[in-house]
Order: sequence, then structure tokens, then C-alpha cells
Amino acid sequence: MQIIDSGVHSSFYMTDQVRKLDNATDKVMLSLSNFAAEMEREKVSQRTYDAMFRKAKALHVTGNKVFGDDNVPVYSSETNSDGTRAVSTWSGRSAPNNQKLL
Repeated sequence: MQIIDSGVHSSFYMTDQVRKLDNATDKVMLSLSNFAAEMEREKVSQRTYDAMFRKAKALHVTGNKVFGDDNVPVYSSETNSDGTRAVSTWSGRSAPNNQKLL
């Protein structure tokens, strides 16, 4: 391995442990720690998706405001007889900051 032969080493920043790949055990341990990290990334992704889906279903904002825009309520909390939600009206007012309603 050219990197190891040149004297470069890698270490974990949180534990400050130097990672050596001198034998099979070290290589397996590196693979296991990478596997655990990938599993955690998948779980974080799923939890984030579930939370954003839950917020969107409750008609909450699921993202940040775009620079210069305001978050404007688009749907009313009232449901129609068929269970759908109606688009809210502005009672003759224009939307804040001349935004278009969906």
C-alpha cells in the first residue's frame, strides 16, 4: 500500500485512535465500524423522513424559509365532507409580500 509505505496514517478524530491495517483483525474491525456507521446513517435518514412526512401530513412547514419570503398558510385546517382539505382564501386581501398562493 503506497499510503502506508509513505508514512501517512489515519486516525479517528473523536477517539484520536490511529487506524492501522497491519493484520486481518484490524481490517475486520474497520469493516465493522464502517458497517455500524452506515446503519446509523440509514436510521437517521428514516427518522428524518418519518418526521417530515408527519409534519407535512399535519400541514406544518417541513423546510426553512427561502430568503426574502415568508411562510404562508395555504390550506385551512377545516376538512370538506369528503375528507379533503380546502385551499384557503384570503378574503380579498393579497398574500403577504405579493406571494402567489398554490
